[in-house]
Amino acid sequence: MLAMTQPTTAAIHSPPRSRKPRIRSLCAGLLAVFVTAQGCGDGGSGNDGSPGPKECSAETLELGAVPLQRLTSRQFNNTLRDLVGDPDFEADVDDTDGLITERIVRQYRDAAEDLTQRREQWEREVFPCDISGDEDLDCLANFIQGFGSRAFRRPPTTDEQKLLTDMFELARGKDLSFEDAMLVVFEMMLQSPALLYLHEVGGANTTDTLRLLTDHEVASRLSYFLWETMPDDELLAAAAAGKLGSEDGLREEVQRMLGDPRAEATVQRFFAAWLQLEGGHLHDALEITIKDEELFPNFEGVPQAMRRETEALIHRAFFEEDENSFATLLTSRDAYVNGALSELYGVDGPQDDESFEWVTLDGKERAGLLTRAAFLTVYASSKVQSPIKRGAWIYREALGGALGDPPANVNDNPPLGGEALTIREDVEARTKGAECSGCHTLINPLGFTFGHYDAIGRFQTEEIGSGETITAEAEVQSTGFDGVVADAVGLSTELADSIAAREHFANRWMSLAFAGGGSEQLSCESDPLRQGFVDDGDMRKLVVSVISSNTFRYVAIPTGDPQPASSQE
Repeated sequence: MLAMTQPTTAAIHSPPRSRKPRIRSLCAGLLAVFVTAQGCGDGGSGNDGSPGPKECSAETLELGAVPLQRLTSRQFNNTLRDLVGDPDFEADVDDTDGLITERIVRQYRDAAEDLTQRREQWEREVFPCDISGDEDLDCLANFIQGFGSRAFRRPPTTDEQKLLTDMFELARGKDLSFEDAMLVVFEMMLQSPALLYLHEVGGANTTDTLRLLTDHEVASRLSYFLWETMPDDELLAAAAAGKLGSEDGLREEVQRMLGDPRAEATVQRFFAAWLQLEGGHLHDALEITIKDEELFPNFEGVPQAMRRETEALIHRAFFEEDENSFATLLTSRDAYVNGALSELYGVDGPQDDESFEWVTLDGKERAGLLTRAAFLTVYASSKVQSPIKRGAWIYREALGGALGDPPANVNDNPPLGGEALTIREDVEARTKGAECSGCHTLINPLGFTFGHYDAIGRFQTEEIGSGETITAEAEVQSTGFDGVVADAVGLSTELADSIAAREHFANRWMSLAFAGGGSEQLSCESDPLRQGFVDDGDMRKLVVSVISSNTFRYVAIPTGDPQPASSQE
């Protein structure tokens, strides 16, 4: 509680902005009372009478305690936009610090005030009456109940309703108009812990260690996972009707939500993070990648097209394929190209850079996501391909392998080859020592299979520097399909069916869904979830299965936490 109450109280003394000072002063004081009195609440009632965990019982399901999570900056902004229907609203809120500081409290206060000042841009009816008129206490009650249920993502408790009503009366007692007093209540809701935190208590105890999340808690967890924003009206209605307590009801909502563009944005962010297209420890983000201007004179603007092509392939595989979409992702020859990419891939396609269309790539040169320009451009130097970067990504991110830290005196300059030395020979010469070979016997062969792709992903048969014919064949090991692989097309085909690759891909989705505790806390559920994906490779089905799992629907009971009181849900 200290992290929430102390900075909020300090906010009373913050310098005023241009908005009405009396409203600001009152808002600050009331917010301190609101946070102190409200605390974190019990979040609503449980699903009393709901069945306990299914096949994976409480005796075998072990969930770690999940820390209280504050909305990220993206989630907070999305939530405020959806609450009032203002898609252009943008608040500056820092989400990098786990603790609430006085500066962050001011940012939340400023966000609430800024949103209030944009009332003319709101596309949604927020208040149930014309608040510019005479006082209407029925309007106040309906606002607290209606808007509060959306803002808090559950019905306000009796204590919360009373506290918000008391705030209104205190504001009126300070001679604020009915309109200004209603805005005080509005801004207090936007700064409430019930809005700012994803607080999960669960309902009645299922066991001594587990509670089933309430329907509203499930709705909130689901919405922020798939959409990174608050539940919509349909999801809140399903929660109020008790439909999310059953697996069938939950799956129905998940399928509906996956059809929404907001789910696509989450899926695309997942893949961008997996591929590290936004940058990594040793490379820049795709759009700001620098390439040698003499070797690649027309590179400007091409990365944006690469990103669009990658996202189109991901969309087609994830959202449009009915079976084995993981294999489609890693082996498809379909590409969404404009003029620049048509030239890069050597195919007939659009002649200008504004038009995009689907084309079919040469199956001897391309197979899926990892043989496309975006991935190949990011994992390369400014002049030539980088077998080490590409191989390390495959080993770590595609296969889930662990690598130790490089030696302290490692040469970080990228192997460039030259007239007398191919890039492959350069890499082998640098990494043959005992201190390097342990990792590089795993990394290098994987990277060598990508030898046919230059620093921007163009297919090449001869190296730029040495002029030597490229040999992409390599003997890979410790990857689940040990043996000779002809090239990256062959590697991608192997990865598409690899048990290790499918298991690691499933683990990444589980870690994202259970962000507080990670996939390791799945215990008895992790194996069947992974095995299901190994068997069918259906990425969309994997996401649905993860969400409908017990781990997604249950919460661990903190030590000494009392049985929650029954509530209104």
